Amino acid sequence: MIDSDQAMPDAQDGSILTIGQMDGVRLVIIGISILLLLAGLYFAIKPLTARMLPVRYVRIYGTLERVQKNQIRRSLEALVDQGYWGADLTAIQDATESLPWVAHVQIHRIWPDTLMLGIVEQVPYVRWGKSALLNANGDRFVPDNLAGFQNLPVILGPDGREAELVKVFGNLQNQLADQQLGIEKLIVSDRSSWSVRLLSGLDVAMGRRNPIEAFNRFLKTLPLLGPEQVSAMRRVDLRYPNGYAVDWKPGIELEGRPVTQQSVQGTNQRVWST
Repeated sequence: MIDSDQAMPDAQDGSILTIGQMDGVRLVIIGISILLLLAGLYFAIKPLTARMLPVRYVRIYGTLERVQKNQIRRSLEALVDQGYWGADLTAIQDATESLPWVAHVQIHRIWPDTLMLGIVEQVPYVRWGKSALLNANGDRFVPDNLAGFQNLPVILGPDGREAELVKVFGNLQNQLADQQLGIEKLIVSDRSSWSVRLLSGLDVAMGRRNPIEAFNRFLKTLPLLGPEQVSAMRRVDLRYPNGYAVDWKPGIELEGRPVTQQSVQGTNQRVWST
């Protein structure tokens, strides 16, 4: 005789699945099978779609002076070969914007076989260091050749501060324009020491402490000096709390007497108070 308690295992010990649990397992298996089937169909149909609906035309619009269409063609050929629906527009955008002179690109499809690319070129605003350019927003780009851009002002500063320094440069340049002056070079060292060289050749040491405020104080004194005295300055040191020191060019007359090269460290030093 068999003991009925031993013949029927306890369902609570996990050795027997309930009907509900078995239905759940079946649903999971069915779901996975459907996903695998769909994935297989996608990879099987994708090459057919590329052949049945190829991209026959890539139309580029926008004012292009430095972007070469051959560059775009070489960068996008493999991506466009994926077909009208298979072409990854995000990948095409990234590949196009990776070209040095491309600032932005907009892409859209036109049924049944055309991709439209609207391209906006970079507009160089200043040079950044020895090999790069910045646009007015501080975006850096590196053309193959900087020939033709040597007359642009240059900013020398730590990487990562491009946008900040471009904004400061623009503000200083606008203020100097009122005095018929301009910036040749803006330099910010790794220790955040600021200096500027003007187109006239004047070097301005701004220091690390409130350099922009010091420069603004200096600008306010220029109308009092007049263009003749300003053009006679060789170097200005703004690292004083209430004024600045001037190093005059040799061979000029200062206060009715000639200033010689030997007197540069002597009588041609002056502190202007504000």
